[in-house]
Amino acid sequence: RGNMHGYFHALFRCAVAHGAVFRACCPVEEILVDDGRAMGVRLRDDATWGAKKIWANKAVISACHIKPTFLDLIGPRNLDSGFLQRIRDLSLKGGSLYMSHFLTRERLRYKPQYRLHPPDEYGAFHGGFFPLDSRENYYENVRIVLGEQSNFDIPPERAMWGMVGGELYDPTNPQSTRPGQYINGPLWMMVPTPQYNVDGIDAMDKDKAKWDEYMRAALASVVENLDDDNLIRMFNESPYEQEFRNTGMLGGSWYGIRCDRDQWWNERPLPEMARYRVPDIDGLYMAHQSSAHPGGLCLMAVGYNLMHILIEDGIAEPGDWWY
Repeated sequence: RGNMHGYFHALFRCAVAHGAVFRACCPVEEILVDDGRAMGVRLRDDATWGAKKIWANKAVISACHIKPTFLDLIGPRNLDSGFLQRIRDLSLKGGSLYMSHFLTRERLRYKPQYRLHPPDEYGAFHGGFFPLDSRENYYENVRIVLGEQSNFDIPPERAMWGMVGGELYDPTNPQSTRPGQYINGPLWMMVPTPQYNVDGIDAMDKDKAKWDEYMRAALASVVENLDDDNLIRMFNESPYEQEFRNTGMLGGSWYGIRCDRDQWWNERPLPEMARYRVPDIDGLYMAHQSSAHPGGLCLMAVGYNLMHILIEDGIAEPGDWWY
């Protein structure tokens, strides 16, 4: 119970119990490289930790998106220009996500055709993807988002979306801990990647109120009581806003980089980096879904796979529990 959010809290507490130290509000400005080896990191000048250089005893692991890792944190002074160009050429065109959460006074009531159980029973609605009544409608959505790379010009009831319904959570572990209030979400809708939107990187942010209401109207096509009397507040993030909240969301999506054969599996993100090591920089490893196999939403697989590489390289020495 508690889904991925709760799982990461458990991992955090476990790491602290075993001696790991986490520095809050300490953004990294640079990965320090000397003579082809990662030596540590330099923190930004406004970092809360006093010492701005932290030296690595064994290795440096980058858990942020591959593009800022190489283009910003390492930079051209330590990398071959041809290799850097290949990093720049990695495609983000996997489709970005507009994310919405809905805080309500009463549980959402789903129209009868979308219920799994009676409305007052746990698990009445699990979310899913809508609308699914027409393959042609799917193609229309794909044409706009991935073909034209433009904002939607179709009615919200025909825009495709998915959602994690509040009914998915056990009553003992609700999404909202405020008495008498309920959270549904995220509702996600695939929209153009900001960097490729034909109307500019901030095309959805220029009229964000319009798109917030668009998401509400999309959900209202299957919900009976998403009116102002029930809806307390919406929490919405455009893909561009998500980039500022989380560097792992470059392109506004969990994909990190486009998921296709030339950036996938043993090719991800480049063939020579598919085993998490960085060519020509010893002691530097990648640990983000954009820069390591398998990518996508297989978030824990990245760390698990990397652990095998660190053992292989003599960086980590796990106990018997690992095997």
